[in-house]
Amino acid sequence: MGFIIGGSRNGSMIKEINRLQVVSLAINDTCNLRCRHCYLQTAQTHVSILGDREWLSLADSLFTYINPSVLAFVGKEPLLNSQSVKLISDVIQLRDKIQLSKHNQTNIGLLTNGMTLTQFSDVLLANPPDYLDISVDGLPAEHDLLRGSGAFSRLKPNLRWATKYFLNPLWLTPTLNRSNINSFLAMIDYYNSHFNIRRFAFGFYIPEDGIIGELSLLPEQVESLINKDLYELEKLEVNNPVEIFFDLYTLHPDVLQYFASAGWVPSGGGIEAFIYRFSNGITMRIHVTTVPVGLRYNVRITPEGYWLAAEDVFHTNAYEKLAVANVKDFHYDAIKLYEAGLQMSRLYKLNRHPILKSPGSSEFMRGRDVALV
Repeated sequence: MGFIIGGSRNGSMIKEINRLQVVSLAINDTCNLRCRHCYLQTAQTHVSILGDREWLSLADSLFTYINPSVLAFVGKEPLLNSQSVKLISDVIQLRDKIQLSKHNQTNIGLLTNGMTLTQFSDVLLANPPDYLDISVDGLPAEHDLLRGSGAFSRLKPNLRWATKYFLNPLWLTPTLNRSNINSFLAMIDYYNSHFNIRRFAFGFYIPEDGIIGELSLLPEQVESLINKDLYELEKLEVNNPVEIFFDLYTLHPDVLQYFASAGWVPSGGGIEAFIYRFSNGITMRIHVTTVPVGLRYNVRITPEGYWLAAEDVFHTNAYEKLAVANVKDFHYDAIKLYEAGLQMSRLYKLNRHPILKSPGSSEFMRGRDVALV
């Protein structure tokens, strides 16, 4: 899985404005893969999950009264069956009915492992999401290592379908871990040259409960990525312009610190964006969030209806404890749920610990756009 709820978010940036901006809906509790690095790789819950009417009631309230910038359908796997696919289509049609102006419409995205895209192609093309994230974890052999033997061969026709028929933005969202980070450049080259993929949103593996495991990144691997591979991007030969997207946030402060120490981003607080343009047509965007965003800007709704802070999505065994509310208790009223979250002690706990030190130089501003030639 890629980033903190919502995958690539279609490259959009969280802004420091006082409203909910990103909502992710985990609409089911099952998956067709068992990925070694997936934070959702837990047993199915015995708590009753939301039905389609309940999801639609919540979506109606979100679109009418909150109007988040992004609403993302996430896993375990949102394209698992025809019922889930129909729900996604119904939510898109509901959005179009409520939000008539395209200018301020909520961007609806889909984060999928891509294994069933061709199976549900008719529905996806009839009411397409605004963007599609496909979680691919490295070169074919690396993908199979994490997702099971033969996983890439089953993905391949679906990936070709997506690049040919899905006209809205298509992103690959690899999670960099110990087994694939050394193939960072090769990954971009392979998927661009073989599938004409032009958008890559990279995340970093977060060990479950902070326990270092076999997939945990080694410091020397992160240093090599930041101090060598990122500079090597300008040497790649790419088909058409390519966009590389990093979303750095509080759940991996070590990676944040590496980027800051290398000078790619500042070490200050806040929410910032930095753009680097290479002479070969590659653009690299780095979004940095060094303050908690959960509950105020970014929430996850679980299959059971728990309203969670974004930072809590990786603690799957503690959802009931960490949730500030259940959507059923507030009759699916998004405004009341949002306001309740802002009053809970969980928000205070998320905000009481700074992540990085103050900037050491005044040269860093709230954004930077640099041409590298």
